[in-house]
Amino acid sequence: MEHAAWIFLTLVFGLAATGHGQDLNAQIDAFDHQVFERQIDLGALDLKSIVGKSGSAGIAVPSASPGPTNPGLTRYRWTQTAMDAGREELLKSEGAPAMQQYIRAAYTRPEFDRLDRFFAQYGCVNNDISDALTELVVISWEFVNQRQPGTPDYDPSGIRKLREQIADRFAVTNLLSTLTDADKQRFAENFKYEAQLMSNLHRVFKTNPNSKLQQKLETIHQKLGKSLGLDLAHLKLTANGFEKR
Repeated sequence: MEHAAWIFLTLVFGLAATGHGQDLNAQIDAFDHQVFERQIDLGALDLKSIVGKSGSAGIAVPSASPGPTNPGLTRYRWTQTAMDAGREELLKSEGAPAMQQYIRAAYTRPEFDRLDRFFAQYGCVNNDISDALTELVVISWEFVNQRQPGTPDYDPSGIRKLREQIADRFAVTNLLSTLTDADKQRFAENFKYEAQLMSNLHRVFKTNPNSKLQQKLETIHQKLGKSLGLDLAHLKLTANGFEKR
């Protein structure tokens, strides 16, 4: 299996998370609020259905198609107006001045483009709600598993497979049928903001460990995974996508 470095250590954003414990705690609380106050039922995707059984790692299962079955369903036409509206909605939900300052700096097209450019190597595009969720799920899985003994580095082809699987779940569940382009963009950019915020926090913890805050963040990641039907702490990322370990 091809090995790769942790994604959140590879990503470099134009802004850095603050190193003060109190501010980090506020950012983690903001992430918790953001994730579990959504106006879209991601649990309906039931991603548990895409998890394979352990033992088939390294034996890639051919895809039925070269990519998601219906990419038009998850794509949206990007507009600055929709981005501005999404940022303002997030600002209204977060009263802490320090977090408002962070949101204004982080919730921008250039910052999201950094994330999208990295994941482009796995087929992700910058105007797709399914791809944005894939990015968040992969980074969450990484954080939960980075301290697990015996966890192998991920298989890059697994991210491509996971991308297809998540997109297919969106198609099967018809979750996006009533959403406008602006709605899809708002949810997608919320996912990107969360992934970006987590990557910055991960990098801070690598250089300035804080076991209490790391455990708190790991718990939120686990909650996020379970809300999607994924037990992130017991999954490995292989050429076939997620498998039990």
